[in-house]
Amino acid sequence: MIFSLIKQEIGYLRTQWESLLFAEFKQKDQKKEAIRDLNDQLAVIICNDPTLLQDLGRVQNKFLELSLPPEKGENWVMMQIESRWHDLLKIHPQPKILADNIFKSLGILKKSLYFGLDPVLIEKYDKISVELKNEWISLIYQNFEKFDPGMLNRIIRLLENDTLNIASRERSCRRLVQLKALAETMNQLEHNTNFLLQQVLNGGTEELLAEYLDPSNHTPSKKSITPIKPSPEPIGVPLNS
Repeated sequence: MIFSLIKQEIGYLRTQWESLLFAEFKQKDQKKEAIRDLNDQLAVIICNDPTLLQDLGRVQNKFLELSLPPEKGENWVMMQIESRWHDLLKIHPQPKILADNIFKSLGILKKSLYFGLDPVLIEKYDKISVELKNEWISLIYQNFEKFDPGMLNRIIRLLENDTLNIASRERSCRRLVQLKALAETMNQLEHNTNFLLQQVLNGGTEELLAEYLDPSNHTPSKKSITPIKPSPEPIGVPLNS
């Protein structure tokens, strides 16, 4: 859950970066334009099964609410939107000109996901330093599948730089600091829980467990208990959802 919130916040930062480029270069949001065109094309489809049309429209509109890294976003489009269009047109064939326009819009939609990485626009945007710009883009468009405190520290450091003129920079910085601290706390709790479970499974004594559970034994002035080496398959669920 915490990791999902972190990814959501980074997705929000991608959206803010792209909005900045839209405004700077007076360009339209091609993602929204493509979804609008697909919804318009869906409205003229001749089909005796309205549930198919409603489902496709729902999925297309849902995609507008997501901000995924480009590769993941393109895969989402292919699996959730493009595949539904293929099925719909297979069951209910439409005029060639309409089908061609549909697949043209799908192509525009997939291409739009890489807008924030457009090298021409990135080079032209000169409101921030080249070093800051390049590091910022490399971080917010990175695919990451697990909690990475080092990466978050780098993003937070960039957000603390007031020359990074994206909307809600300070709010996002505070939020990521809080989420990072919470994730680290949960990781420590998981580590402690795994250790205690291993002690129980390995026949640990009540005295040892009581000593470990005593909060006063975990202050810097106390010598901590050295955990028994865990088995190859630790018990617990990693923080990567």
